[in-house]
Amino acid sequence: MLILGLIILGGCFSNLDEDGGHYDQRTNRYVYVRPKKVPPSGYSQKVTQPRPGKPQMIYGRAAKIDEDLKSIWVQIEDRPTYQMIAESLSKGNREDKERLLRLHLRYVSPLGSIVEPGLKRQWQDYTTQTFERQFMNRRVYLEIHYQPESRQLEGYLFQQVKQNGETEFFNLNRWMIEQGLSVFFEAGASSDEIKEYRTAQTLAKTQKAGLWNYQ
Repeated sequence: MLILGLIILGGCFSNLDEDGGHYDQRTNRYVYVRPKKVPPSGYSQKVTQPRPGKPQMIYGRAAKIDEDLKSIWVQIEDRPTYQMIAESLSKGNREDKERLLRLHLRYVSPLGSIVEPGLKRQWQDYTTQTFERQFMNRRVYLEIHYQPESRQLEGYLFQQVKQNGETEFFNLNRWMIEQGLSVFFEAGASSDEIKEYRTAQTLAKTQKAGLWNYQ
């Protein structure tokens, strides 16, 4: 029995990746078998375990758009960084096999902006295509705010752009409102954010961008 146990244990260890773990097909979770305080491959980003009221900026590749158009799945390039964030999230907000984190975008909801049911499918297709052209399969930056009750990440999506020789972060939540892809949902916004996003919405209305062309 001891020999059999050692054989099984040896087989498990032989399937471990460089960080001392493996993806469990039964639970759809990544498991550290021989965890270390700092895994061998190290952290590609300076991250800490998510905490309420302590936002962090992380980055990854925009990999998938949810059908609700209100959340984006982002692939984190290395396992240790992913695990540090994902361990606090619910099953519906992480995909361990592909290292995907789900970000629920604040203040926007493209489908929630359309009142007429008959237009929702058409609007979903149009908005999805616009998102794909703008940021899909590209590096994006996430300002994440952890929500312990729902065990999910809310926040903002950014792209890095160069303007006048300087690198800046381009706020994609605000961009969605400026392009008329969503109305501004003010719940939870600070006074400064309300001013900023209302200005973006006024611009969209003036230019009859997106959904405002049909109002």
